[in-house]
Amino acid sequence: MRGAAIVLLTSVVAAACAQDRSDMSRPGSSRQLGDTTFVFSSAPLRGTASLREVSRIGMIEGPPEYLLGMFPTFTMGPDGSFVVADGGNVRLYDRGGTYVRTIARQGQGPGEVRALTGMDVSLDELLAVLDLGNRRVSVFSLDGNLVREIRLDPAAGRPGYGRDAIRWDDAGELWIALNPPRTGADTLGREQRRPLFGRLVDHELVTDTVFLPTRAREGCERRLPIFSGGFMEDNRLRHMPFAQWSRSRTGSLAFGCSASYAMDVVRPDGGVTRISREWEPSVRTDEEHEYWSAGERMAASQLRSLNQTLAGTGRGDLVRPIPPVSVLPRDRPAFLRLWQADDGRLWVWPGATGSSRATTEEERRRQPGLQRRIWDYWSPTDGFDVFDADGRWIGHVDTPESWDADPYPGNIDPYIKGDTIWAVVKEEFDVRYIVRFEVEWPSPD
Repeated sequence: MRGAAIVLLTSVVAAACAQDRSDMSRPGSSRQLGDTTFVFSSAPLRGTASLREVSRIGMIEGPPEYLLGMFPTFTMGPDGSFVVADGGNVRLYDRGGTYVRTIARQGQGPGEVRALTGMDVSLDELLAVLDLGNRRVSVFSLDGNLVREIRLDPAAGRPGYGRDAIRWDDAGELWIALNPPRTGADTLGREQRRPLFGRLVDHELVTDTVFLPTRAREGCERRLPIFSGGFMEDNRLRHMPFAQWSRSRTGSLAFGCSASYAMDVVRPDGGVTRISREWEPSVRTDEEHEYWSAGERMAASQLRSLNQTLAGTGRGDLVRPIPPVSVLPRDRPAFLRLWQADDGRLWVWPGATGSSRATTEEERRRQPGLQRRIWDYWSPTDGFDVFDADGRWIGHVDTPESWDADPYPGNIDPYIKGDTIWAVVKEEFDVRYIVRFEVEWPSPD
């Protein structure tokens, strides 16, 4: 995706937004408007699939090469081998899960790593490691040799996290997710156009920057105000709609705002597929609504106290505006995450009712402000909706109770290739494993 295509991206999406969606209410409908194809599904084509475990790595006790920590980062090679970064070491395993060699160890010297936020293996078997601790990207061959190191310019801001943090494309170019420095409580405002990805070259240079299209910001402008300028600036308000995006090896960009169940996939040639499905919003109860409203008020109070402290220490330049406490929407987000697979499929983690639990007296004693009940708006067992490259809803994939996932981009994102998924599961004694699953779709009628 180069500069001309990027300019075209915004104009095409703007044209797509002019489409009246009322004519898309027919089941299984598809309509073309300019370079945009609208695809609406009222039901899945193949129903609900299950996952069958094929292999795993990880042990409760045993050789250190098979003991995984809290947040193992991993990626796959083109031959089915996979690379795991855990505890500062980067290790290679064959496709059956047998340890092969250690590619890199913890440290600050050449060929060493400190804090990894993403990895990817190219088609010609080069491993790119995004090393936040050493502020560089290290490129290794899978036999353990350091090929080159690319320093990250501090002025470019903090790199991204998760499966899209660092990515080779089919042409062998390296792309990096971006989190450039910003100020203000609203980090998705129109006056602060946000670059998402850039092509990474030597000498600290990022070029061919891809920006978040305007449509992804509609209804998704809010971020947690007390975190808007620091390390956790991507921590979304859990009860609010938020923008989500993913980039494939082919250069297509998928994005959407979780206020509704609709995503756009923009291809490098400028063509757009608008994907949506039948969806009924899940509405929170009065008790839940008051819980999150109290959290909104608490965040504003914390920001006010922080500003007073900064002003008192002469750091008034860091004072942030306090947004008004809004009336929170009753609807839960339509989806939590999305990923693009190399085959063009779009995997979406749909929003659900989540879970709640009563807090204990001991918890309330340690945290006087803690309410009697807390809510989470996601569950790792909510599974995925899968959409074909042409935008049709293929079906839903159930995930096991042990599935370990996070609604924010992070180290434990699954890796998806065709009908194979590698994912982190957490079982007895909180022991984590990396498991290879095969998707088993129901037989057609």
